[in-house]
Amino acid sequence: MRNRPSAGSSSMPWSSVRERRALPARCESRPSSPLRCASPPTLVARLARGSSSFRRPPEGSGPAVFAAGPALAPPWADMDSFQTLSFDSPGAWAMAGAGRFVSAGPGLLESEGGPGLLWYTLAEFSDFRLQVDWLAHALEDNSGVFFRFPTAELARKQPDWKAGFEVQIDERGVDPEHDTLGSPLHLTGALYMLAPAVLKASRPLGEWNTFDILAGGLELRVVLNGVEVCTSTAPAYKPRAGRIGLQAHHAGSRVRFRAPRLQRL
Repeated sequence: MRNRPSAGSSSMPWSSVRERRALPARCESRPSSPLRCASPPTLVARLARGSSSFRRPPEGSGPAVFAAGPALAPPWADMDSFQTLSFDSPGAWAMAGAGRFVSAGPGLLESEGGPGLLWYTLAEFSDFRLQVDWLAHALEDNSGVFFRFPTAELARKQPDWKAGFEVQIDERGVDPEHDTLGSPLHLTGALYMLAPAVLKASRPLGEWNTFDILAGGLELRVVLNGVEVCTSTAPAYKPRAGRIGLQAHHAGSRVRFRAPRLQRL
């Protein structure tokens, strides 16, 4: 959601996703079934083949450190596997804005105050699958998962959700411009101000939820707890690569996160 002053891996329906850069394919449509195509393997096809083999990496055991330090190479030993963007790697994450994230236990961070953005400094990402576990304590808690945005310094010229994309966390669906609740463009799982959340799939407050976010070329999909809640085509003016971040929205809002897990495509 736009700033204003004031668990486990999911089963993925990625087999129905078609990479827009794929070669021509022979397709057939069946009643009550997704479009089926015979085509050469694509990035998304590779994703579908590997979706059942994911195992959660062990969580970190120490406090997060955000002090400036030398740039470290991300641990992409296996490009087809998920990698944890660890909160415990020195210099891997940096905070921009007035908010902050505090340790909530081994491998856990929780937003506090705001507005602000915790962003991953070691790499930019273009095509990927991103899994993020999060937990909201109260109905008023608000946050978001940002991707494909420029560095925080460059993004200061406009909100990060305009510079890139935001997957919303807001159970009330507050529309600040119209002062209303339940806005599909502002509900949990929506691509904020771009594509609505068509279903509500969050678990009860105090329980862990999992976003599974696919960014494959222009294709964007959000799955929440195994339910596809949002799909969209990226507008031409939006960047095709950028940073990943977590939002601290406002004072009193506390959303807890496990370290994101990412698979390059």
